[in-house]
Amino acid sequence: MTPTMPEDPLSKPAPSPVPTAKANPVTPAPESSTAKRATTYNKDKARDSDSDSDDQETAAAGPAKSSPWIAVLGAIAVILAITVFIFAGKVSARDKTIIENKNRSDQVQTASTQLQTELDAAKAATTLEQKKMDSSEALIAEQKDELEKAKVRQVDLQSSLDKTRTVSAGFQTQAEQAKVVSLKHQGEVEVARSQTAVMLEQLNKARSDLADLKNQLAATQDKLDAAQKEVTRLQKPAGKR
Repeated sequence: MTPTMPEDPLSKPAPSPVPTAKANPVTPAPESSTAKRATTYNKDKARDSDSDSDDQETAAAGPAKSSPWIAVLGAIAVILAITVFIFAGKVSARDKTIIENKNRSDQVQTASTQLQTELDAAKAATTLEQKKMDSSEALIAEQKDELEKAKVRQVDLQSSLDKTRTVSAGFQTQAEQAKVVSLKHQGEVEVARSQTAVMLEQLNKARSDLADLKNQLAATQDKLDAAQKEVTRLQKPAGKR
């Protein structure tokens, strides 16, 4: 708030002096030269007296009139000093505000730079995550294809399994039938084994008989050879003896 300046008393117009009414002198009758000289002397003396009284009045009125001016000037000086102090305080506050604003601006600039750096880092991380997401999506699509193929293979395997189960059931039936046949064959095998054992005994016996026959045949052959020699000897003519 701007302080209200008091009105300068010097700017006010000075009061005009009140004219002093002077009586119109009565024109005297013509006098002698001596009387004229006395009258002129008296007039000059009275004029000098009036001039001295005016000077005294002016000298007396001077200090009385200068006192209010000094008070007004002092008040103006005090007001100017207060105004200067107020403006100095305002300037100091303005400088402090400017410094604070500059510090805030620097802090905001630093924070903005830091935020920009963090934003760039976040953008780089987002780009990297986007690439990972794209790779994951491609991998998921590939896995979906593999899953579809696996489902198709599972259907084929299920069909093959059903066929295998059918064939296995047939084999199971054949196995049961083969088991029955095997049991029958087992009885036949046991009979065959018994018969084979008997035949082995008979074979061994026949071998033994054959060996005996061979021995008898050898003995008989020896006898035949001896008899043949004897016959041959007997058939030779006597002269040759």
